[in-house]
Amino acid sequence: MTCAPSKFAVARFPSCLALLLAAIATAASASPPSVIGDGWGLDHLLVGVAGSDVARDVFEAKLGFSAIAVSRFPVAGLEHAIVPFPPAAYVELFWAYQSPTGDIRPIHVLVRRKIVAGGGLAAYYLDVSPFQQAAEAMRSLGLKVSLPASPMVQTPDGKQAPGRWQYIDIDPEDLAQQPLGVPGGPGVGLLDYESNSDRLKPERFQRALERASRYRPSDWSLQLENCARAYPHLPCEGGRGAARGRRDLAAGT
Repeated sequence: MTCAPSKFAVARFPSCLALLLAAIATAASASPPSVIGDGWGLDHLLVGVAGSDVARDVFEAKLGFSAIAVSRFPVAGLEHAIVPFPPAAYVELFWAYQSPTGDIRPIHVLVRRKIVAGGGLAAYYLDVSPFQQAAEAMRSLGLKVSLPASPMVQTPDGKQAPGRWQYIDIDPEDLAQQPLGVPGGPGVGLLDYESNSDRLKPERFQRALERASRYRPSDWSLQLENCARAYPHLPCEGGRGAARGRRDLAAGT
């Protein structure tokens, strides 16, 4: 049967429509799965700065935000502070506190280069969920993908533990080509938080949004516990741990 326009087209319309819908369904089932999946896309930005004094003087004193929950990535030799943008996004401010002690992630290499160059936006991360689907989607595009272990993170109380997230790394040569179907370029990272299955629930997100609406950015310096509530996947620690990170930042350490 042909669906070309003719005087009989109206009579054949139901059959042609059925064929069209069947073709669309076939194409959809054959298409690769989504990279983002059930994730929310843009998650956080990585900004290189000269030191904690920049985080304090520029982002706090001049811009009115509160950089909290200082922690370290010992292998990369980087320390960071988090500037929350509720209900879920945030900015990571990175500065070097020592030389790297081993092989570091490519995205941390970009951060260190940006610090040496005077600071600025170095990279960004996209939230994907589940990570298995994201990896499958990119492999179906012919990309080399790996699932490395999370780096060790040192929290303000001195404890070290693996990060509570799964990275999805694209081979640098593939990533440099900015392949179609994959967001970003060399400066993009992909991750899936362990708590995503809970954080992605509409009711949980709505509660976080309602809490965020009650505070101005500058209030976060007085509401440290909200970091742990809104960002349970990050080393906010809450209470004394976050307060200690705050004091360290204020002291410029």
